This record gives sequence, C-alpha cells and structure tokens, in this order.
Amino acid sequence: MFNKNSDGSQKVSFTIPLGTKAHEIGRQSSEAVCNTGKDANKTERVYLNSLAVYAVNYYLEILRFETEFEQSNSQDKLMLKFFAQADLPVKNIGVLECIPVLNDAEYCDIPLEVWSNRIGYVVVQLSASLKEAVILGFTKTGASQVALNELLSVDDLIDYLTDLSEGATINIS
Repeated sequence: MFNKNSDGSQKVSFTIPLGTKAHEIGRQSSEAVCNTGKDANKTERVYLNSLAVYAVNYYLEILRFETEFEQSNSQDKLMLKFFAQADLPVKNIGVLECIPVLNDAEYCDIPLEVWSNRIGYVVVQLSASLKEAVILGFTKTGASQVALNELLSVDDLIDYLTDLSEGATINIS
C-alpha cells in the first residue's frame, strides 16, 4: 500500500490481517482493566494498543527481527491496570512503542509517559472493522502530536532497526 508524504511523494506501508488470535490477545489484555463506565476509554485504548502491538510484532517477525512480545508491558496484566502502554521489545535492539490510530486520523498522539526508553514509535492505522492494520511508518522521537504524513516509511524502519542491530551509532533524541 502507498500513502502520500507531506511533499506529495508516495511511501510504502504494510497491511496486516487482524484475525481471531489478534482479537483474543486484545480481549485478554483489556480484561485487565475494569469495565466500569469511567474505565471504558482505558479499556478501549488497551484493546486498540494490543492490536497495534500484535500488528507490529507480526510485521517484525516476517522481517526476521526477534521480538520479546510476552515480556511487553502491554501483555502484563498488572502493568495494564496502571499504564496503557503499547511497547514491543525487539531483542538486542530496544523497545518500540506501537501507536494505534483510526482511519480518519491525520495526527497521532504519543503519551508523555513513553517519551523515554524507546528507540522509536511505530504508527498503526486500524480499519473501522478492526479486521486489518496498516503500518503507516514511524518516528524516532516522542512528541505530543505527530502528523501522519510526516512519518518515516516502513522501509526506513527496517533500515533503522538493521543499523541498530549492527551496532551503528544512531541519535534517537
């Protein structure tokens, strides 16, 4: 799939089907958050975060990057009671934060609590039906709001992770 950059050029994105397994992981993660009215937004955020982490994990595994999905705070039921993180540790490289957005989004919001200890932020667009996810791109730095048309491409993500895995010195600030 191709999306437009801010300069009008096209960049590659990657679509991933979200089947039963993805939704089961989302359901299990969101059950860690109480389903009372005041927690409904957090429950939904945890569910969407889980789908985004699943999609990025799936994508990285296709590319043969080894992830530590089970060690993610997004899979830790106790941590989810306090923080709705969407982290994905990539073995011997660092931690990515997976940011879900819906179809009509032009920007993504990166929570302040995840602006440190991350090597990057991967933005995942979820379809209205939640049956597929599109990895739109990534940014290396946390910011309260990032325009989707300014994201680095998924090709850049591959190069970035490869450089990090090979020990290249990269500025992530």
